[in-house]
Parts: sequence; C-alpha cells; structure tokens
Amino acid sequence: MFNQLKALHILVVTLGLLFFANPAYTKTQEPTKHTVFMDIWAHYDGANSVFIDWLNQQSYSVSYKQQDLNVTPSQIAEFKSYYPQFASIEIDKGFKLMRQYDVWQTPFHIIEQDDKVIFKGDDAALLAYLKLNQHISQAQFAHYKSKLLEKASSPRFKKQPPVNHIAVGEQFSDFVRESLSGQTVSLGNTIKMLKPSNMLELVFLDSLCPMPHFPNCEASLKQLADNQLKQGKLYLAVISGYYVNEAHVRKFIETHQLQMPVIWDSENVIFKRYGVSQTPYKIAIDHRGTILKRHAF
Repeated sequence: MFNQLKALHILVVTLGLLFFANPAYTKTQEPTKHTVFMDIWAHYDGANSVFIDWLNQQSYSVSYKQQDLNVTPSQIAEFKSYYPQFASIEIDKGFKLMRQYDVWQTPFHIIEQDDKVIFKGDDAALLAYLKLNQHISQAQFAHYKSKLLEKASSPRFKKQPPVNHIAVGEQFSDFVRESLSGQTVSLGNTIKMLKPSNMLELVFLDSLCPMPHFPNCEASLKQLADNQLKQGKLYLAVISGYYVNEAHVRKFIETHQLQMPVIWDSENVIFKRYGVSQTPYKIAIDHRGTILKRHAF
C-alpha cells in the first residue's frame, strides 16, 4: 500500500514538472469546455472523480458522458433525479467520443479551449494541471491531493488475490453446461471425441466487443469465424456473463457468425476456473486432455 501511495505522489509531482517544462502550459489558460467521462455506478459506490464539487462551481461549460456500458436511458434519468448536478449527463452511444478522444478509463477529463484539446488525463493529472495553471489555490491543491490519496488507499482499489490458473502441461478441468442452442455440452466428452491428430480450442470471448477496451477484438473474431470450419480443430466458445443478458449474447453470436457450440458463462465460473482475465483468449487442449497452449489472440 505504501508503494501505491508513493507512486501516486510521484505521478502528481512528475506531471506538474512536465507541464511546467512545456511552454504551451506556462500561461494561465481559461478553458471553454470540460468533458468528464464517468460511470454512474462508480458514483453510487463513491468512486467517481474527486473534482465533482469543484467542477460544479465553474462558470464555463462542464458536461458529463456516461460510457455506453451496462446502463439504460431510464437509469440515467433516475440518476439525474438523485443528483441534479449531473443534469448534463448523456450516454456516449457506441463509445463515439471515447474513441474520438482515445479514452480508456473513467473518470477521465478532456479540457478544450476554442475547440482545441489543451488537457486530457485522469484525476491525478488534472490536479497537476490545475495547480500549474493557477486554477486552484494551494489550499485546494492540498485538499484534492489528500482526497486522491484517500481514494487510492480505499479497499475498493486494493490488489485482488490471483485467480486460479490451469497452466500449460496440466490437465483440463471438466464442466457440463447447456449451450445456447439447447445442447448439453461436456468438455470431458468433447475431448474424448478428439483424434490424436486433432485438438480442441476453448475460446473465451466478451460480447461487449466492439468497444474501446477491446480495440482489436473485431479482427480477432473475424479470424475466428474464418477458421472455425477448418479441419483438425474443434471449437467451444465461452462468453463472459458480465454486464450482458442472454439476448445480447445471442445477437453477438449472430453478428459474428459463430457456428461453434457457445456457452454463456453467466456467472463467469468457467472464466475463473481457467484463470482467464482477458478476451479474446484461447486454450488449446489435446486428445489426452492436456493443456497445450494458452494465449490471447
């Protein structure tokens, strides 16, 4: 934890020095537009930007964008009724603005002046920028730095224990699940069907593709669709259950023309059992049930 807090402190100081060394930032620049990318669920959980109170006091335009993930217009309307200060919040449909500004996280800030981006960064970077351009006092700087350190030390941001991991050379872990086509799929029985010259590729996917968090996923899925009928391999797809429902998963299968058996891992049990934390991801298994290789693709 000490190292985490120390790293945050170093980041704030370093960014301040970098901005100071850049002539473009040596003058006080009065912004005309500030866009905050956020997550309403994080706000409910007390994990939104620490600068919300400061932003609400500004005279220039401040708008809030909700990432297009696990949220509906009615939920946004309900959020506004609870928090009127977010009256300007809108869903960033299809992650259009996140893609435009290359935003990969929340909360994240984009500051513009005369339609030109003069700053982009997270809360720690914003703190350094505001201090350098004299938009906050020394007392405010100390206040927000303290809030950032407090947020970093929260149990919400503590490192989680590692998940299970079935390594190359180890034996597979069996499961029996119903596929979305209604068939009972046993991994063990599928492996028994393999010939010595064949192998099974257990493919882990996320139906939220395409989105900024998975920039190459569409190309990977096209490659998978092109290869799924080739001789010598069997495929079994496991789709993450986080943030999606069955209808969304079925639409994903149709869109990407997946003709292999597909299991919707609604509670991410199979993902956890095999230690898969990224997608798309493949685990190759031979006819003896041995893990031959595992990797993202």
